[in-house]
Amino acid sequence: MYVLLVVFSIIFFYAAFKQATASELKFNTQNVRELWQACSMQFKMISPYMPQETRMYLCDCYSDYMRTTFTPKQVKELKSEESKKLGTKLKTLCPIPSPQPTIDT
Repeated sequence: MYVLLVVFSIIFFYAAFKQATASELKFNTQNVRELWQACSMQFKMISPYMPQETRMYLCDCYSDYMRTTFTPKQVKELKSEESKKLGTKLKTLCPIPSPQPTIDT
Protein backbone atom coordinates (compact mmCIF):
# COMPACT_ATOMS: atom_id res chain seq x y z
CA MET A 1 0.00 0.00 0.00
CA TYR A 2 2.74 2.45 0.95
CA VAL A 3 4.56 1.80 -2.36
CA LEU A 4 1.45 2.78 -4.28
CA LEU A 5 1.16 6.00 -2.29
CA VAL A 6 4.82 6.80 -2.93
CA VAL A 7 4.42 6.25 -6.68
CA PHE A 8 1.30 8.41 -6.81
CA SER A 9 3.06 11.13 -4.84
CA ILE A 10 6.12 11.04 -7.06
CA ILE A 11 3.95 11.40 -10.14
CA PHE A 12 1.93 14.19 -8.55
CA PHE A 13 4.98 16.15 -7.42
CA TYR A 14 6.81 15.62 -10.66
CA ALA A 15 3.83 16.83 -12.69
CA ALA A 16 4.18 20.18 -10.96
CA PHE A 17 7.74 20.65 -12.14
CA LYS A 18 9.06 21.70 -15.53
CA GLN A 19 9.85 19.17 -18.21
CA ALA A 20 13.31 18.65 -19.68
CA THR A 21 13.78 19.93 -23.23
CA ALA A 22 15.05 17.77 -26.08
CA SER A 23 18.55 19.23 -25.73
CA GLU A 24 18.80 18.15 -22.09
CA LEU A 25 19.09 14.77 -20.45
CA LYS A 26 15.88 12.80 -20.12
CA PHE A 27 15.69 13.99 -16.51
CA ASN A 28 17.85 16.99 -15.71
CA THR A 29 19.56 17.25 -12.32
CA GLN A 30 16.76 19.25 -10.75
CA ASN A 31 14.14 16.76 -11.98
CA VAL A 32 16.04 13.86 -10.40
CA ARG A 33 16.44 15.74 -7.11
CA GLU A 34 12.74 16.62 -7.05
CA LEU A 35 11.76 13.05 -7.85
CA TRP A 36 13.99 11.76 -5.05
CA GLN A 37 12.80 14.39 -2.56
CA ALA A 38 9.13 13.61 -3.29
CA CYS A 39 9.86 9.93 -2.66
CA SER A 40 11.67 10.67 0.59
CA MET A 41 8.94 12.97 1.91
CA GLN A 42 6.25 10.42 1.09
CA PHE A 43 8.10 7.62 2.88
CA LYS A 44 8.53 9.91 5.90
CA MET A 45 4.77 10.46 6.01
CA ILE A 46 3.83 6.82 5.45
CA SER A 47 6.51 5.21 7.61
CA PRO A 48 7.82 7.85 10.04
CA TYR A 49 9.93 5.30 11.93
CA MET A 50 11.67 3.90 8.85
CA PRO A 51 15.43 4.34 9.29
CA GLN A 52 16.90 7.12 7.17
CA GLU A 53 19.34 4.72 5.49
CA THR A 54 16.48 2.48 4.38
CA ARG A 55 14.50 5.44 3.04
CA MET A 56 17.56 6.68 1.16
CA TYR A 57 18.18 3.23 -0.32
CA LEU A 58 14.56 2.86 -1.46
CA CYS A 59 14.33 6.36 -2.95
CA ASP A 60 17.62 5.86 -4.80
CA CYS A 61 16.27 2.62 -6.24
CA TYR A 62 12.86 4.12 -7.15
CA SER A 63 14.40 7.23 -8.72
CA ASP A 64 16.96 5.24 -10.70
CA TYR A 65 14.27 2.98 -12.08
CA MET A 66 11.95 5.87 -12.97
CA ARG A 67 14.60 7.94 -14.75
CA THR A 68 16.10 5.02 -16.68
CA THR A 69 12.75 3.56 -17.72
CA PHE A 70 10.60 6.62 -18.46
CA THR A 71 10.83 10.08 -19.95
CA PRO A 72 9.47 13.03 -17.97
CA LYS A 73 6.49 13.16 -20.34
CA GLN A 74 5.72 9.48 -19.74
CA VAL A 75 5.81 9.98 -15.98
CA LYS A 76 3.36 12.87 -16.23
CA GLU A 77 1.02 10.82 -18.43
CA LEU A 78 0.89 7.67 -16.28
CA LYS A 79 -2.69 6.59 -15.68
CA SER A 80 -3.96 5.39 -12.31
CA GLU A 81 -3.91 1.72 -13.32
CA GLU A 82 -0.38 2.05 -14.74
CA SER A 83 0.75 3.68 -11.49
CA LYS A 84 -0.65 0.77 -9.47
CA LYS A 85 1.23 -1.73 -11.65
CA LEU A 86 4.38 0.38 -11.34
CA GLY A 87 4.02 0.45 -7.55
CA THR A 88 3.79 -3.33 -7.43
CA LYS A 89 6.79 -3.66 -9.73
CA LEU A 90 8.87 -1.22 -7.65
CA LYS A 91 8.00 -3.13 -4.50
CA THR A 92 9.52 -6.21 -6.14
CA LEU A 93 12.50 -4.44 -7.75
CA CYS A 94 13.33 -2.37 -4.65
CA PRO A 95 12.54 -4.52 -1.61
CA ILE A 96 13.17 -3.23 1.88
CA PRO A 97 16.66 -4.54 2.58
CA SER A 98 17.42 -6.92 5.40
CA PRO A 99 19.63 -6.20 7.26
CA GLN A 100 19.09 -2.48 7.07
CA PRO A 101 21.69 -0.71 4.89
CA THR A 102 24.33 1.50 6.43
CA ILE A 103 25.88 4.57 4.91
CA ASP A 104 29.64 4.74 5.10
CA THR A 105 30.97 8.26 5.15
